Amino acid sequence: MDENCMVLSGDWVCGEGGTWDFVIEKNRMGRMIQIYDGIGCKELEGNVLREFKLDEGRFRVSLSYWPPTSFELATGIRIPPVLITNHYKKTSLLQGK
Repeated sequence: MDENCMVLSGDWVCGEGGTWDFVIEKNRMGRMIQIYDGIGCKELEGNVLREFKLDEGRFRVSLSYWPPTSFELATGIRIPPVLITNHYKKTSLLQGK
């Protein structure tokens, strides 16, 4: 099943108190890309680069996500983000785990 995924450009930063924050790159707006069961990591990375109109030969992308919990929303994010490097982590993102 195809789904849309919002993609933001920026960097994860860990503060002195051990909380994580995603700092959005100010000169790039977010994008929506289509994802589906079975999409490979390389295809996903390529789709992101194309959506941001970046040359796949000159740029690379690191895809990550933070699996939120209501407790952390109130106290600050202390679990580091998950870097998507393989099928299992991508599948976890799609399943919301």
